[in-house]
Amino acid sequence: MRTTRLMIAKTIAIAAATACLTSAAQAQRDRGDWKLYYDADRERIEITFSEFAAGDWQTSRSFPVDSKALEGLTIRALQGPTSDISFRVRRDAGTFTMNGTVGAMRGRGSFDFAPNAGFVDELTRRGYSRPTSEQQFQLALNDVGLQFIDELRAQGYERSSVSELVRMGQHGVSYDFVHGLALQGYKLGDTDDLVRMRDHGVTPGYIEALHSAGYTKIDADKLVEMRDHGVSADFIAGMRAAGFKNLDEDELIRIRDHGVSSSYISGMKSLGYNLSSDDLVRARDHGVTPSFIEGFRKLGYSNLSINEVIRLRDHGVTASYAERVADRYRQRPSISDIIEARDRGMRF
Repeated sequence: MRTTRLMIAKTIAIAAATACLTSAAQAQRDRGDWKLYYDADRERIEITFSEFAAGDWQTSRSFPVDSKALEGLTIRALQGPTSDISFRVRRDAGTFTMNGTVGAMRGRGSFDFAPNAGFVDELTRRGYSRPTSEQQFQLALNDVGLQFIDELRAQGYERSSVSELVRMGQHGVSYDFVHGLALQGYKLGDTDDLVRMRDHGVTPGYIEALHSAGYTKIDADKLVEMRDHGVSADFIAGMRAAGFKNLDEDELIRIRDHGVSSSYISGMKSLGYNLSSDDLVRARDHGVTPSFIEGFRKLGYSNLSINEVIRLRDHGVTASYAERVADRYRQRPSISDIIEARDRGMRF
């Protein structure tokens, strides 16, 4: 009997301790620190949330916010001298109450989070499971609200799980992102594709810029590839200014990968080399630069073909080496003579 009573007492103690730990961990999760920076030139506010979880580790998340979303904080207060402040960031999933100081374009302090029970009811009404307290915190932190969820449904995306909503929010997939893609003609149907495009920086603005440059109806995979390889509207404009007006997506990627820029093309043209895209790539790959060619022109080699220039570069012949060969022979040697001397390791 005594053993039984001891076991019961031990079980109760463990349960109580677990409840305390859970409560403490939740209390830590509901609180944290914040920092804020105001960029007056761009009229942009960047806010950072730092939460402390059990075990004393810290995670941070930064993102821009509209000043109108900061209830009780004005731009005037941000620009003025440092003063105490209390304001709120209200999200569908819950509200962050921010206490601290602001001034001189910056702010910092601590926050408390109050979850919104009505949000959970709306989620379940839309067929989602009830989020855990951690999930609700993350949904609020990343501003995953009902408008975003309804936009996914309106665009025909299959209803995802709460954990998938959290993942999208953590990767920066927002209502504006999804709605903006739809306006550009991209309803992907799969939330994984939304995350992938966002992770690779394929934004509605990027797509719109490509459309303005004449590149429309590009599939999602190709958009990601172009973005990964640095093909931008500015790069396309530079190519057009250099005379390459009808390059397809793959050719743009190839040229960009090989380091052929508008300035490189301009430099080569200034020396009389009006090359095809293939020859430009080949020259760039072999390390031929306008300055390399200019060095030989100063020695009197003014009519070198692009193939001759590439040969010189491939054999390690520099203008200074060619000059020393010429001094040795007291005349201007041929390109073949200079290359032969270099290949034989002749030093001058």
